[in-house]
Amino acid sequence: MKPLARLLLALYAGLLLNSLLMFFWGDAGVRQMKTLQNHRDRLIENIEDLRKINDELALERDSLLYEEAAIELRARTFGYRRDGQIPVILPVHQEEASRTLGTLVRRITAADRNMAVLRALALCLSIALFAGSCIWRKYGHNNRGY
Repeated sequence: MKPLARLLLALYAGLLLNSLLMFFWGDAGVRQMKTLQNHRDRLIENIEDLRKINDELALERDSLLYEEAAIELRARTFGYRRDGQIPVILPVHQEEASRTLGTLVRRITAADRNMAVLRALALCLSIALFAGSCIWRKYGHNNRGY
């Protein structure tokens, strides 16, 4: 086999390996698609939770606009009181939400590093194939014994 043909074969094998690696683990590969689908699902849940909070806040706003008792209760939470009233403060335990609403999920930065590793692996394989074909050409066919 001529050196140019071996080089082309090694480059083709490297390109084929790179394409397969990109299909499964690349930026637009199967693994990244699953990550993006999970991210989309979390964002949809986040939007639904934000809509619920928005509806609750709209109801609270309407009650504060039109109900005198609601205004008075809200003013007491800020420390305002009528003359002669004595505030009684009771400790209240409130559970924290399991996640923060309204924030975006942090972007994964390791993906760029993984892509560089995959490309380096494909390059190393093509170089190894080229070197192996040169060695096989030089030493391998002489020891066949027929």
